[in-house]
Amino acid sequence: MINQNNIINIREEFNPLFEFSLDFLFVYDLIGKIWDANDVAINNLGYSREEILNMSIFDFLMGEDKKTAKQGLKEIGARGKFENYNIFKIKKKDSTLIYLEVSGIPLKDSLDNIYAFLGIGHDITVLKEIEQVLIESEEKNRSLIEAMNQVGIGIDIVNKEYNILFQNDILKKKFGNLTGELCYEKYMGLEDPCDFCPMIEAIKNNKIESIELTAADGRIYELISAPFPNPDGTIDKAAEIVIDRTEHILSEERLINSEKKFRHLFTQSPFSISLFDMKGNLIESNRKFVQTLMEYTNIDYTGQNFIDIASNFKNSNQIIQLFSERFKLIRSGNVLKPLEFYLITMSGKKVWLRWQSSVVKIGNDQFNQVIIQDITEQKEAEERTKESEEKFRTITEQSFMGIAIFQDDLIKYANQAMLNIFGYSMDEVKSWKTLEYLKLFPSEDKELILEQIRKRQEEYDSSQYNYQVRFIKKNGEIGWLELFSNIIEYRGKTTALVSIIDITEQKEVDKKVRESEEKFRNIAEQTFMGITIIQDDLIIYANQAMLDIFGYSMDEVKSWKPLEYLKLFPPEEKDFMSKQERRKKEEYDSSQHNYQVRFIKSNGEKGWLELFSNVIEYKGKKAALVSIIDITDKKMAEELIIEENKRLLELHEMRKDIINRVSHELKTPLTSIYGASEILMEKLRDEMSENVFNFMEISYRGALRLKELVENLLDSSLLDTKKIELKSTNEDIVRIILEVVNEMAHLAKLRNLTIETDLPDSLVLDVDKLRLRQAINNIISNAIKNSPPDRKIFVNLSEEKGIVDIKIKDEGVGITEKEKEKLFEKFGKIERYGMNLDVDIEGSGLGLYISKEIVELHGGQILVKSMGRNKGTTFTIRLYRNS
Repeated sequence: MINQNNIINIREEFNPLFEFSLDFLFVYDLIGKIWDANDVAINNLGYSREEILNMSIFDFLMGEDKKTAKQGLKEIGARGKFENYNIFKIKKKDSTLIYLEVSGIPLKDSLDNIYAFLGIGHDITVLKEIEQVLIESEEKNRSLIEAMNQVGIGIDIVNKEYNILFQNDILKKKFGNLTGELCYEKYMGLEDPCDFCPMIEAIKNNKIESIELTAADGRIYELISAPFPNPDGTIDKAAEIVIDRTEHILSEERLINSEKKFRHLFTQSPFSISLFDMKGNLIESNRKFVQTLMEYTNIDYTGQNFIDIASNFKNSNQIIQLFSERFKLIRSGNVLKPLEFYLITMSGKKVWLRWQSSVVKIGNDQFNQVIIQDITEQKEAEERTKESEEKFRTITEQSFMGIAIFQDDLIKYANQAMLNIFGYSMDEVKSWKTLEYLKLFPSEDKELILEQIRKRQEEYDSSQYNYQVRFIKKNGEIGWLELFSNIIEYRGKTTALVSIIDITEQKEVDKKVRESEEKFRNIAEQTFMGITIIQDDLIIYANQAMLDIFGYSMDEVKSWKPLEYLKLFPPEEKDFMSKQERRKKEEYDSSQHNYQVRFIKSNGEKGWLELFSNVIEYKGKKAALVSIIDITDKKMAEELIIEENKRLLELHEMRKDIINRVSHELKTPLTSIYGASEILMEKLRDEMSENVFNFMEISYRGALRLKELVENLLDSSLLDTKKIELKSTNEDIVRIILEVVNEMAHLAKLRNLTIETDLPDSLVLDVDKLRLRQAINNIISNAIKNSPPDRKIFVNLSEEKGIVDIKIKDEGVGITEKEKEKLFEKFGKIERYGMNLDVDIEGSGLGLYISKEIVELHGGQILVKSMGRNKGTTFTIRLYRNS
């Protein structure tokens, strides 16, 4: 029978705990019948108070947890106290599950007899979910380690020889870096392993084990060990979560044994608790208030108004407005619901908080009691969960694989690829009843699929299964699927995550591959190329052409040991061939490689091969498909060609050397002849008869032509050997052009041509005066030679945006597109004889070549433009001011 007096006494004794604790509190008798519960337990479990008071604590438990709880009550009755914490999976009214870490306080009457228990349950659902993530995925462990560091939970990995393989930052700070050390020596200060080691039990039983123990530093830790599988599925190590329970245990002992229960709860509460008067002045607060809101503990804010306190945050205006509204509502007698908000500390940290306000009476005065819980981790976890679900949907909708979630024998989600494979819409799939999705498979395959799903759900086997099955499309077509299945925890329930690939075409391809192997052999035997397949360093196939090239029989080849085929190549080629084979096997490079190597026939003769190699998939394994052509005759021909090319290059060098030497030898006598002719014509003109003068002029002009030819040959040679170096100075381009025009005036007059200029007053540029003058001279000379009599030549100079253009335009014979191709080539003289163009062109064909090279040495370029025959030509010397 429920003793109402006992319930009232319990309430009065533990009233602060019932009013302020955020843990689940139950008062129940010796057989588990619930007498009382706090609002936290009632609201979180989803029942009304009337429903709770008609229930037993065992109504919330399942399976082994129920047995454990009943056995625990018997043991507590015998020993008179709770020996350790238990973790139970609790079923809420809506059937979702949470995890509670449970301890309790035996309640005794005046005769020291236990008549009831005060059960305290701490919600560790998030922690259990983190533990589950730790087991499921080695990849996710890295994220988990970061989460553990943030919440202050230690984690390490220990192998079955007790060696510490890994510690997170929390454990390193507490115990130092112990990687490679023995865990029982460094953590426990023992010479031998612990009598009961949860890590060894977790590895042996492949399940999570836990224990509470006292470490070498005197503190009490809860050690949760989970098996840590290797990639091949073997287990020889465990991941351990190390939770410091010292403060928690000591706090509970003080709560039970101390008369200052409320003060202890107030000062040591994990939540920020503060009392404000109705004017908003802080009367009292616990340490957590300063730690949570202010990030430091050495300042006393007692007596300060909430506006002064809020000014310490970066978003102070927002916080002051929020606090003001809450205080105003409280003073008006309103009952406020919990409020979630964030503040930004002076260090820039964003902290999410849950605010609960209520009016409390102390004596005759009323105060605003504010309880603030730091929910930053929860908010961040919710955000990560939201982002994770969004990423999951984004990834699945972009995946070429069909992906679906099966839960409670229904399809809860299917991506578009999955719907496309089967030919159904999402609305149709959602309308299916339980197990109706089995109609997607032929009758003979339904039992296999159903057995796999149910078996794995019952055993909660999280490993991935893979198999191939047939399926039926909406239109009745039958195909094949490659199916990958995992069991995961999804919203508190076991769920099947299924990925599929339509392999119908692959199945058809496999059939065709088998058929094509015969065709391959038929073709290979008829081709002139040698073909072989090398797998596991053995020749597993060679066609007759391959055997004929090397001079071996197939029986001999099949008898060779691994890599013995390398004897087909000279010693200097074996290392190269070995590297090629290793690289292809290691990198699985499927592109074709082609190279030439020497080889040795069975009779000892040597030759050359052209070798083509591909990495292929052959009977489920990598193999090299090698095709060869005997190119021995081709190689011999190539060697002859190479020798001939060497001889031609030598002759070419000899030709250049002869031209250079002859040019130098001619230069000195020609200079004498040219100089003497010029002096005779200028100084002795009056003493010569007309006939003598005419012959002297012919000699002068011939010497001038030879002199220009020799100078051009020498300049061409210097340009070929890159020996011309510019000697640039600031020069007036206008003066250079005028000097050239004046010098060329005599030649133009002989052909009855007029040179017109359009020049600015001055234009200074950094150039080699002599070389630029030479280039301009060559182009004006070219214009004179290619212009019939009674025509004009235009010379223009302009500058725009740092680009200097010297344009030389004639009204001469013009240039065709075909002639442009050889215009600037060395000795690229364009013949005009016999074309009735009224021009008589003299020259070596080097002038434009040298001009182009000189301009390009200045960083410029020569442009040529002509509309065609007899339409004139425009040459542009383009220089850049910044070159």
